[in-house]
Amino acid sequence: MSLVVSLPGVPATPVEFSEMVRADKWPSPGMVLPIEVDLAKPSRMRILWDDVPSGRERSQQAAQQIAARMNGAGGVPAHEVSQAGGSPQGMTLPGGIAIPSGARVVSSSVTINGSAATAEQIAAVESVTGMDLDGDGEVGAPRLPG
Repeated sequence: MSLVVSLPGVPATPVEFSEMVRADKWPSPGMVLPIEVDLAKPSRMRILWDDVPSGRERSQQAAQQIAARMNGAGGVPAHEVSQAGGSPQGMTLPGGIAIPSGARVVSSSVTINGSAATAEQIAAVESVTGMDLDGDGEVGAPRLPG
């Protein structure tokens, strides 16, 4: 694994790390891992695997965080709206939000590592992947408020 050891008062240090890892504990890119480290030599470290949540636990936590954000926003998750005959015909969502005929509603909930992504983060990821993640019809351009 290619890791970065980051400690208070110590410059971040890239580290190549090789060790047997249980498949259910395999870390995701950008994930923070609990470690014991030698402050004099940050490359000398031990990952505390017993303290790392399993992939299933991380998925459950992420789903709970997303649901809490969506529910806290007081809105209905936005999804592409369609009916058997094609575009919506004057739909009204809970909260009195009117969807005009032919409208397309696209999700604007993008998360990175379980947190709401900023427009700049979304644009950066879009640039790398070539995908329109926020549904604004552009790849790599931050969505303007409004």
